[in-house]
Amino acid sequence: MTAPPERPPGPPARVRYRRVVLALDSSGDGAEALDLIAALAARLGADISGLFVEDIDLLRLAALPGTRVVSTLSRGAGQISPATIERSLRGRMALVRRAMEEAARRRRVSSSFEVRQGRVVTEAVGAAGESDLVVINLARGHVPGGRVQGMGEVAAAFAAGNARALLLLRRGRGSTGR
Repeated sequence: MTAPPERPPGPPARVRYRRVVLALDSSGDGAEALDLIAALAARLGADISGLFVEDIDLLRLAALPGTRVVSTLSRGAGQISPATIERSLRGRMALVRRAMEEAARRRRVSSSFEVRQGRVVTEAVGAAGESDLVVINLARGHVPGGRVQGMGEVAAAFAAGNARALLLLRRGRGSTGR
């Protein structure tokens, strides 16, 4: 049995990313990271690709009989339908898309945008290629979409999906450092 070859001393080889894939959803926190991600893409010489994920579980929940939405503003409850949720998701998607395109334009980065239905982590893994950096913006310790999920679970999903690189952002964390 032979020992693996030793790496020569010196700086590590620079990784080349083709795209920075930003997983977005209706949580509202993804737009806050857009300028940071566009700046990162510009620095890496990569394109930015927005992936808006419509939460399939939310749509299924709205389709259940007797599902109601409770508003803290009106202090009341009302009927909810899949059509109402879909309209809300599409409206949010349009806002996020415009914000991402504007951030990309300011940083002079090419951009694209895709919409999928499913779970954010699953869809982000499916959208990522070998030469992509995937970014998930964690809001208040949650994965977008509101489901509590630990960092280990997110990393495990990416490892299982063979994604190459993952960047997890946390709200309120600055972009200090390199």
